[in-house]
Amino acid sequence: MKPFILMLAFTGWAFSTLIVKPWESQKAAAPCQVKELFKPLGWEIPGLSKAKAKTHGHYISEGIPENVLIDVFEVDAAQASLIFVGLKSCEMAQLNERSVDVSKIERFTMNGHIFGYRVTGTVAGFDKQGRRIHYGSEERVYYYDPNGSGKFSVMHYDNGELIFKIVVPDWVKQKSE
Repeated sequence: MKPFILMLAFTGWAFSTLIVKPWESQKAAAPCQVKELFKPLGWEIPGLSKAKAKTHGHYISEGIPENVLIDVFEVDAAQASLIFVGLKSCEMAQLNERSVDVSKIERFTMNGHIFGYRVTGTVAGFDKQGRRIHYGSEERVYYYDPNGSGKFSVMHYDNGELIFKIVVPDWVKQKSE
């Protein structure tokens, strides 16, 4: 029972640091949510250097153009970290780094151009004996190139929606010539 309660407590803490502190009202939280984080020089895709392509096909999801392709990569628990934004108030944000073991990377292409990567990782840490352990919480983030520069400069957060929608930038929807 203790491990279950501990996992629930950690999951609650992790969720509260993503959006707002638990004591803040939901009314105040709505206008302050951070859904994307911009880094002008681009984000490094966690685990990509240790990933191997396993499948390739069409990506089918409501509202996504039919000619989007997906390559699914598997990663052998590559240790990495993800950056999340915690809001202290609507006026102040704090960056939080979480250690994860990357389990899957999805690459999205359209019209011959790579425009995004979705990364799935399990939150990890170390026990008292120094062994790496998983906390049972899985995180997903989506990195995309908003303007065709080749830099994946926007990190989009999975904010708890049932279906985590990818962003297909306008530039990639244009046919290559």
